[in-house]
Amino acid sequence: MIADNKIAALLDQRAFEMFVECTLQDPRVNNIRPNLEYIMTYASIRNLDLDAINRALQVVFMVHSGQARIGESMIEHIVKVTRNTCYFLSQHQTRCGGTDTALDSVTETAYVVGTLLHDSVEDALERVISMLSGRDVSSKYKRTEEIQYAREEAYRLISEEFGGLATETVRLVTNPHWDKQVFSQRVRFGKYRDKIEELIKEAPFFASLLKLGDNYVNLDFEPGSTGADGMIRKYGPVCKLWIQFLNSPEAIRSINDDVREQIIAHYELVEDWWLASQKSA
Repeated sequence: MIADNKIAALLDQRAFEMFVECTLQDPRVNNIRPNLEYIMTYASIRNLDLDAINRALQVVFMVHSGQARIGESMIEHIVKVTRNTCYFLSQHQTRCGGTDTALDSVTETAYVVGTLLHDSVEDALERVISMLSGRDVSSKYKRTEEIQYAREEAYRLISEEFGGLATETVRLVTNPHWDKQVFSQRVRFGKYRDKIEELIKEAPFFASLLKLGDNYVNLDFEPGSTGADGMIRKYGPVCKLWIQFLNSPEAIRSINDDVREQIIAHYELVEDWWLASQKSA
């Protein structure tokens, strides 16, 4: 009850009610409490738009309810990644406050909201359209053209609700639809590497940082665990790209050296696993 009171004090009533509903459907959602406390406390200290963040959490709780990943609920993943974004933002603001690279509260809010919604279009397309449009979208989009059209509708709805920067952030980190009936896993993983390379080169720094935090959460596994082989094949080829990104002047300026070195060391480890798997293949 004490923990519930703490979460209830941090969220608005509707977001808290939806959080409780999600925990009843999947008890693993309870694991988000420490990270959720961090996000909301950071948002409050930084004077971010709490209404927008609560509304984004409502979207997360609604559209990802019941969805699961390897070893965790989708909601756990999303909140972990958002906690990472808030941590990176806090480091940047502490190190760069008072300079022309510091972010205002509107921009910070957009990146937090964008992180909360970063999987919504890719992994919960019908649900996010249903929630934000108020109409039931019960049938699955299957053909590539249908999915692309529906994604554009989803981006429009997110923009109407949360603004352009949050929407563009979601768009930038959302993977294109690579039809598994058309593209083999090897080809899809190659396209994923190309996507990450393009993102790092072309996207705003904090959109890339969001994706870095997303990949870092995905790499929290041990070799031999369930799904590890697929993770190594997918993320091994992008590790070098992220190491280069973390050694860029902007990352060095924004992120504490100890934190950067810790993340780099983990990416190097996963890259070693990948290279070893290539030799044994």
